[in-house]
Amino acid sequence: MGLEFALPPLGGGYLDRRWGTGSFWTIVGAILGFLIGMAHLMTIARVAAKQTATEKLRDESNESGRADHG
Repeated sequence: MGLEFALPPLGGGYLDRRWGTGSFWTIVGAILGFLIGMAHLMTIARVAAKQTATEKLRDESNESGRADHG
């Protein structure tokens, strides 16, 4: 995941050196890397929250099932 943040600015730096564009592509790469990395981080957090909620519901239903039987 760290590469998602780091590789776009590094690629931008390469393009800046190759094309002599100052730091334009490095900045574009930094912004792009940040957006890609944050989108991935948010996806991971969303999936983890969903799994946690599902596990919590499963645990609650197991506890209520045990209380009903005994």
